[in-house]
Amino acid sequence: MKVKTSTLAENIAEQPIQEVANGISLEAPSRVALDLAPEQVASMVREGNDLIIETTDGRTFRITDFYTSPPTEAPSEGGTQGQSELYLDSEEGELIRADLSPQGPDGIVQPTYMSMAEPAFFEGEDTAAGLGITPITVLGGLAATGGVAAIAGGDGGDGGSDTGDDGGGTDNTAPEAPILNLATNEDGNLTVSGEAEPGSDVTVTLPDGSTVETSAGENGSFEVTSPGAQPSGEVSATATDEAGNTSEPATQDYVAPNDNTA
Repeated sequence: MKVKTSTLAENIAEQPIQEVANGISLEAPSRVALDLAPEQVASMVREGNDLIIETTDGRTFRITDFYTSPPTEAPSEGGTQGQSELYLDSEEGELIRADLSPQGPDGIVQPTYMSMAEPAFFEGEDTAAGLGITPITVLGGLAATGGVAAIAGGDGGDGGSDTGDDGGGTDNTAPEAPILNLATNEDGNLTVSGEAEPGSDVTVTLPDGSTVETSAGENGSFEVTSPGAQPSGEVSATATDEAGNTSEPATQDYVAPNDNTA
């Protein structure tokens, strides 16, 4: 899916469109614009601080930390005021603001769509100047080092890897690095979950050096649990697509519950 993101104070005109598959992760209140018409949205649900968008063709797009609380500093002091904003692209190519109402008890969001009376910007770089939002570079893997990171890899159409040549059909493009979430269970075992390219084989390396393999589902989600308690150390994961292309490893530090040195 084509995406543009920004802080609430930047301009989008000089920035490129980004291609992501399953979602993005924000680290501050931001503007997010998707090449998606309101008619293509099947549902929007708030899950914790995340906004999950289901499309009518079965895709799932997650905006992680969309509902983060803004810092108190004014923009002139380095902060960002306001809540994250969502924009869509109408079928006529017009920019649409999605006004997200308070969600119900089940997290379902009922957006109200509002035309911005200006062209959308996904067909050209000069049509978005009036919006005043600038995308932050979309990074692969974890959102630890930037304002926004891509979730999972592949192109925006079907979540698969791009072809790596000029028409021969050979896929030479590796998936994006997976997104990792770590949780210690009551029995002390470590559960590693996250998102990767849909259908890819995910190999997780645990802190003790052992590996666990699984496959990402149709929506890119995966989950594995260690066969026993793990020591503190690094957890890494790679995704391998059907063509045999393997992503760069995603890594995250794990601290065992009984580790008193952390």
